[in-house]
Amino acid sequence: CRDLPLCCDGAHSTVVKQKEYILLKPGENTDIACEQDGSDDWMYWYRQTHFQELQLILFSRLENMDIENGTSDGRFSGTRKVKKSFTLHISNVQKSDSVVYFCASSRHSALPKQSYYTKTANKSIDSYKVEQ
Repeated sequence: CRDLPLCCDGAHSTVVKQKEYILLKPGENTDIACEQDGSDDWMYWYRQTHFQELQLILFSRLENMDIENGTSDGRFSGTRKVKKSFTLHISNVQKSDSVVYFCASSRHSALPKQSYYTKTANKSIDSYKVEQ
């Protein structure tokens, strides 16, 4: 795992850890775990296709609460049994899933409907490839 430092507001900063690389075949399922070393309530999963903006996949506020899906693709789901961990589940992987995935956390919501936001690092460290 590599550390992904997130931009902070004030003196607060959190490090998020996730796998660097996974190689899969079409039709397989995968879980991508993410852990934070802080106590942030909000956790997010994003994906980024080549040279495109980040797309929100999932987000969660606190453990054991409903996980909201930011995409209409039902193949993406998540699990957050403890506050520090948020696992992304992808079922029936497709070639189009060969993108960069980002996990992030924040003390406050980073969703556009809120009056505050949290920036995350733009460092691409994770890559998932589906073989043909």
